[in-house]
Amino acid sequence: MKEWTVQTDELLYTKMARHIAETGSPLPVLHGEHVGFLGIVYSIVLAPFYGLLDPVAAYDAAHVVNAVLFASTAVPVFLLGRRFLPRECALVVAGLSIAIPWAVNTATAMSESAAYPAFVWAVLACHLALAEPSSRHDLLAIGGLALAFFTRPQFLVLAAVLPIAALAVDGPRQVFGRHRVLAGAVAVAVLVVIPLAALGETHRLLGDYGVTATEGSLLPSGVWKSAALHIDTVAVGLGVIPFLLGAAWVYSNLRGGPIAARAFAVFTGIALPLLVLETASYDLRFGGPDVIRDRYLLYLSPLLFLASGAALVGRLPVWGIVGSTAFFVGTVALADFPVVAGIYVDSAVTVLNGVIRDVSPGLRPGNFVAVCGLVLGAVCVGLRWVPRPVAMLGVTLVVFAFTASLTGYAFERLLTSHTPAGVPVNNGAWITSPVCRLLRALRPVPMTSDCARQPLY
Repeated sequence: MKEWTVQTDELLYTKMARHIAETGSPLPVLHGEHVGFLGIVYSIVLAPFYGLLDPVAAYDAAHVVNAVLFASTAVPVFLLGRRFLPRECALVVAGLSIAIPWAVNTATAMSESAAYPAFVWAVLACHLALAEPSSRHDLLAIGGLALAFFTRPQFLVLAAVLPIAALAVDGPRQVFGRHRVLAGAVAVAVLVVIPLAALGETHRLLGDYGVTATEGSLLPSGVWKSAALHIDTVAVGLGVIPFLLGAAWVYSNLRGGPIAARAFAVFTGIALPLLVLETASYDLRFGGPDVIRDRYLLYLSPLLFLASGAALVGRLPVWGIVGSTAFFVGTVALADFPVVAGIYVDSAVTVLNGVIRDVSPGLRPGNFVAVCGLVLGAVCVGLRWVPRPVAMLGVTLVVFAFTASLTGYAFERLLTSHTPAGVPVNNGAWITSPVCRLLRALRPVPMTSDCARQPLY
């Protein structure tokens, strides 16, 4: 990458990184003025490079750092998986979790590369607190949530997920005894929020993002449909199977099973809809009814992969698969899958839209994907009669072939595109593959970028 693609957002992080390097203060300052931007962790990570190197070299170094940060997500995914999956399965899931199309966001100087591992570390800490309650683990969970929040403030929703999950796992009679520190933290939060709410000032807790809590209804008209289409888009980006298996396992294991597996199911079962609703609400209010920015939901990928692994290792949740398939088929049929030239960095999955339209046999794109989902749902149910090692190997190969190929295609579309100013984003060198060439042959679109500036989250 030789050029900015989302310049205003990227300059925000890099300018703050330079200020941090020059002053040693982590407080967000732009042009000498303090700002209410709270997602400061990524700029802190970049600060040493912007302090030691010239701007061009620091820009190049930032992309190397992005690759390392994003790939490092495999570590907490593996550690989380080892808590309720066999070692080999956890290792495979860790690899799959970084072979996803949203890896293309490592090519931008934005916070996704740091937020992805921070999110999974926070989930790991929360799982430890839920599965093995103690004051120390509560503190670790609170620290993990704080790190995630100051990396991407959208993760504030996780602060509600943890206590709700603790209540669900332990029950109202035991939760306070097992989570004294967490209960104390919730009490402090309530004492802070209630006076602010009385004064109409709770939005200040989000800094400059406070507008997301005050402009329009938090549940605007059409939010449920939009939420369904958001999760459908994530499902398509992962090859659908991880969603069908993962969602089925999560909502089939909210009550029974070993504590480690149940704690993960409960946390994921609460986090998934809340994150999706949060994103859908934001996109509707600050984008429009047709806007789906799935990069805000890439964080669900490892959760769905881990849950899929659990489904294949244990008893296959057949009726859960039927339910998740019915949900996907019934909602994705409403999707339009509009063609996007070049790449839309807020939705890496859109590079597939043209291919979907071209291979659809006379059906609407949404209907075609719904039919594919129905077939994949039947295949997932059919895994019940396949030897488990064969099923696990087959699912792994199919999912990896799809996600890795789509990821490569997304990178190729990015690296052959132009900025909104018409400047090529790189010097003409990029990685390609036979599958990328096949996808390009199926959908030969003009490589012009659609990387227009989008509102900050």
